[in-house]
Amino acid sequence: MQIQEATLDDCRAIAQLHATSWHSVYRGALSESYLSGDVFADRHQLWKARLSAPQENQHILLARNETDILGFACLFLDENPAWGSFLNNLHVSPAMRRSGVGRCLLHATARTCLEHGSEGGLYLWVLQSNHEAQDFYRHFGARNVEEDVWIAFGGTEAPIFRFFWPSLEALAATSAPSPISTA
Repeated sequence: MQIQEATLDDCRAIAQLHATSWHSVYRGALSESYLSGDVFADRHQLWKARLSAPQENQHILLARNETDILGFACLFLDENPAWGSFLNNLHVSPAMRRSGVGRCLLHATARTCLEHGSEGGLYLWVLQSNHEAQDFYRHFGARNVEEDVWIAFGGTEAPIFRFFWPSLEALAATSAPSPISTA
């Protein structure tokens, strides 16, 4: 597996993974009418726009093997003066969950922030109903610091938490992939 920046050529695969992830994790949080519609087309439009005309502070990181995208993260450096950089998306293929892909993407996100001189910490919003994601972020030192409501597609109100890492250095250290043992 390697981590690399996404290009416009990756748009379709990112949109497909995003739609697949939402279908598997966001049931009950997004309206059934939205999820039964063309989520792929909606996500494709988003990723095409982001990859065609990227914001200056945007980084889209892919975890991939020789043939497939295993996961992706979308980061906006120094997006918020109080909270720092914004991890807008982190999605892993359902077949690859619990395989280390999310950890590698989280580590690459922290390293990207540090390498580009990001100031402050890192935050993201996570659905209150997504306990697996919350456990994952807590495992790597994030703190639940705030709650809000996301007015989601189809008008659904989805309760969310802001998770925050005050130290990018600490996040990079705790999320570093374990060395492979040769014993």
